[in-house]
Amino acid sequence: MAKQEKNLMQKTVDDLITYIIDHNMRPGDKLPNEQVLSELVNAGRSTIREAMRTLATRNIVEIRQGSGTYI
Repeated sequence: MAKQEKNLMQKTVDDLITYIIDHNMRPGDKLPNEQVLSELVNAGRSTIREAMRTLATRNIVEIRQGSGTYI
């Protein structure tokens, strides 16, 4: 992965964490879908998906196939 891609990914991860904090989201709360999040943080949907996988590995979110992404 190129350095610029890593920086974009880290920025997106940081933006998503900021979104979660600013909206006082708690464990069990559902995040908006990829399309809404991509518009909110100004990133492509594939970048959102990668960022969500990163957050999932850090146990910040849980991705439930067919249901959505939860804190």
